[in-house]
Amino acid sequence: MSTTLRVFVAFLATAVGIAPAAADVIPVHIRTAGDESARERVDGRLQGLGIGDAETREHVARLTDDDVALFATAPSALQFAGQSGPPEGQDVFAGESYNLWYETAGGIFGLLFAFALIGIMVTNHE
Repeated sequence: MSTTLRVFVAFLATAVGIAPAAADVIPVHIRTAGDESARERVDGRLQGLGIGDAETREHVARLTDDDVALFATAPSALQFAGQSGPPEGQDVFAGESYNLWYETAGGIFGLLFAFALIGIMVTNHE
């Protein structure tokens, strides 16, 4: 197998392995574009989180109509980053992530397997 083909196959294997990471969020399709009451509900939710009035208006103005419709339909989806786990929030980089042990072990095993496979594919000279 030529070096070019090995590098291409290694790149392809890496791309296939990384592709599921892009499928983390599946958007909800709600059609209430231009609904002013939806913007008011999102504005109220932001104020309920403790953000000032002027700042909430600025944030809501930057949202697309689809985003406003989503957050107006499910206000609990609008939260500060890192607060999707326990009530006090989570910080992945401080060791406070809300993962189970087997999720972490599986992730580490998957990464090691992928790197080993790529290394074997690139260095195999047969």
